[in-house]
Amino acid sequence: MKVFIKRTLKRDVSPKEHFAAGMTAGCFSSAIMTPLDVVKTRLMTGSVRPSFPLVAMVEIAQKEGVAALWSGFMPRLVW
Repeated sequence: MKVFIKRTLKRDVSPKEHFAAGMTAGCFSSAIMTPLDVVKTRLMTGSVRPSFPLVAMVEIAQKEGVAALWSGFMPRLVW
């Protein structure tokens, strides 16, 4: 993100832009990793039968809805 800003604007990145780029990157990584963490936690606690993680992800989505894969996203984002 920071490199993109630097190449596009052809100048150094300001502290505010640096902060915004880091915040955006953190949001994207949280959005991508939260479903994987939900699957990992469910597999470890035994609430989903042991299987390939992708199969467990589909099982959670079918039983509880797709939104269940992002349970805990907001606290992770705020923390």
